[in-house]
Amino acid sequence: ALLALQAAMGNIQDCASCMAGSGELVRNVAQTMTESEEILAMKKGASFTRSSAAVLGFSLSREAVRVQLSDDKAALLWTREGSEAAPALVELKQVQRVAERNDKLELTLHAKDSSKDPLLQIVAPSRLQYLVWLAGLKELLQQGAAAEKASEAKAPAEEKQPRGLADKAKQAMYFQKRDMEISAAKRQAEARKNKYMKESGGLRFTAEAMMERDQKR
Repeated sequence: ALLALQAAMGNIQDCASCMAGSGELVRNVAQTMTESEEILAMKKGASFTRSSAAVLGFSLSREAVRVQLSDDKAALLWTREGSEAAPALVELKQVQRVAERNDKLELTLHAKDSSKDPLLQIVAPSRLQYLVWLAGLKELLQQGAAAEKASEAKAPAEEKQPRGLADKAKQAMYFQKRDMEISAAKRQAEARKNKYMKESGGLRFTAEAMMERDQKR
């Protein structure tokens, strides 16, 4: 009976493991089904020719590279063909636009900082590969822009307060401070006036003359 119970428990654990594995498989399949063919092709990677140096827009040297989209779709990874070095990284959030050269099958990734050199410039070996990667890159940039916009929409209200409202708040604080200073000055003037009225025996014009004399000192 004990052996039968242990066997049953083992079967239950195996079943649980199978279910966990099945859940992961289902998630992977669902993700794959929601991704376009272009994105899937980019994740598999492809060979390109990379421009490694340029002067006045003319490429001076080229090298064969392998380019691949990261699993999280956040970056392009590229390495020289036959190299065992760690791949170079191009974060897609740093990409402003993709310039296309249909005649040369060339794709150039420009940074958001226009003062920088292109992040990556590659030439496809065929028009089909060129079109697939062009469509995939544009799709990724659109997704990134949409995600960034959604993130900004969720920002706290105080962080996305329009500049006009912030300026109005500063202006209100300025006038409030000025009113307080004017009120304080009036109280001080009234106190001085009462003092001089008392010293002049209640003669208003004499008190005002005394105040004016002290202010000129």
